[in-house]
Amino acid sequence: MSRVEAKQFANRIADLFIQHEEVRRIWDRFDSLRVHLKAGNQEHDPNHLMLTGISGVGKTQLATHYKRRNPGYTYVDKDETKIDIAPVLYIKLPYPFTALDFYKKILTGLGTKILRSDMRVGYAKDQALHLLRKQKTELIIFDELNFLTRTKRFDDQDGMEMFKD
Repeated sequence: MSRVEAKQFANRIADLFIQHEEVRRIWDRFDSLRVHLKAGNQEHDPNHLMLTGISGVGKTQLATHYKRRNPGYTYVDKDETKIDIAPVLYIKLPYPFTALDFYKKILTGLGTKILRSDMRVGYAKDQALHLLRKQKTELIIFDELNFLTRTKRFDDQDGMEMFKD
């Protein structure tokens, strides 16, 4: 086996992901959370799902593969305006957790470049919520939620309110 073939084989092994029936069951649950948005029913509060497990069981792999199964695309409206649609976002939360970094992670997940390093939290929040609606985001997967509770000098209640928004 040549060096190139060995590298290609190693990459195939690294990308290996087995869709166990439990994985498909969780993905079906993710899909069910998105149904009311697809039906145009944004008036009701969305449902939430907490996926927990010990380190190394594959929660992150499950989430990243779900996002790959639901890629973004570009929509052209009647005015010929191009809108990038992001139906599923995967966001790894920042550590230490701060409100500004939380919203910056969402903005970068939506493909926005952060141009100002002195951005205010309120502006970042408004921009993130606006783009989530405009880009028709149906599901956000927040990974490493424990970073919120592990960050000293940050109130867990305030953090959870940010998620509810």
